Amino acid sequence: MQRIVLEPSPLELGLRREQYDALVAELETEGYSAEVVRPVEYRGLPEAQTLFDITVRVVEIVGGAEVVAKLVSTIKKHLRGKTQGRTRQGCIYLPSGEKHVFDLPEE
Repeated sequence: MQRIVLEPSPLELGLRREQYDALVAELETEGYSAEVVRPVEYRGLPEAQTLFDITVRVVEIVGGAEVVAKLVSTIKKHLRGKTQGRTRQGCIYLPSGEKHVFDLPEE
């Protein structure tokens, strides 16, 4: 089974908890083992992954670009809305070290 860990920022999870619950439910129906981990609040200079509204760590994956495209599509379907007038961004990290950055829809 493919395993995915969703790491939203504290603000993101606080504003959109129901959207994350629905996203996890859909990912599980698609055959993923998905979980939302408690966001870490940083003090001082942020680490690179904290610059994204949602970080997705794909721990185990079978397939390539088509799996990433499907995952991005599913995430965009559930995680909608503006935050403080700016475009929200997500990033998928693959086990190979590849990184895929994408914008989240406003509506």
